[in-house]
Amino acid sequence: EIENLRWITGDHTDNVSSVVWGGDENTATLFSGSWDHSLKCWDVTRECCTATLNGNKVVTSLSFSSLSKMLASGHSDNAVRLWDARAHGDSIVKLELKSHKGWVSDVAWSKKNEFLLASVSHDKTVKLWDI
Repeated sequence: EIENLRWITGDHTDNVSSVVWGGDENTATLFSGSWDHSLKCWDVTRECCTATLNGNKVVTSLSFSSLSKMLASGHSDNAVRLWDARAHGDSIVKLELKSHKGWVSDVAWSKKNEFLLASVSHDKTVKLWDI
């Protein structure tokens, strides 16, 4: 039987739309994205939020690169945003990619190439980005 081990609640103020682990070497870090426009960094061992990255649009998807330590997020304004997961504070967007014509529904970093990111959108396209 599978059981729910624990839950962490209380910091997002709207629907949570995405979750991703913070890398292979750090199994205690989890990132979540929400319709409240924020990304949260969680310490699952201590069961608490350790950082909040505030954006300005709904977060639809997340992907973390173990190679570059960058967090990619997809958004309802058709943009992909890249965040430095090691930095803290408000609006630490390192790069904004705007080419999609519809909501970005998913993002995924390459497991082998730290500069390669893929995104998909409600505009029916798959885009590969050489960062």
